[in-house]
Amino acid sequence: MALLMIPQALAYVVIAGLDAKFGLYSSFLGLAVMALLTTSRETVIGPSPISCPLMKDFIRIPTEWPFNPAWRGGFSSPFLSQMLTFWTGLIMAVLGLIRGGFILNFVSNAVVAGFLQAQEMNHMII
Repeated sequence: MALLMIPQALAYVVIAGLDAKFGLYSSFLGLAVMALLTTSRETVIGPSPISCPLMKDFIRIPTEWPFNPAWRGGFSSPFLSQMLTFWTGLIMAVLGLIRGGFILNFVSNAVVAGFLQAQEMNHMII
């Protein structure tokens, strides 16, 4: 599974509208953090094919921002992607500390099965 992590991260970061180098950073750091903090072999890390288009919509550079030559893609902001990642991680850490996983008990099995099936279909397409 770790062998697929690098090409998968490269593909998903391009779908999200960022430079490919960010995919390399995220693939390495995600595996390192997982190795240090978890004991489960079934831990899923990294982006999903469903979250990438949503992230692309969030990190699109507003037209009123000045041009920055460091953003070679021209359409997405690395700063906004880092901000989104930080806040998502913070929310997940808080939910983990207060044992907020019980909220998933209120999500029906049909919704979970549909989400997982959509992810599998996107993996087959990509």
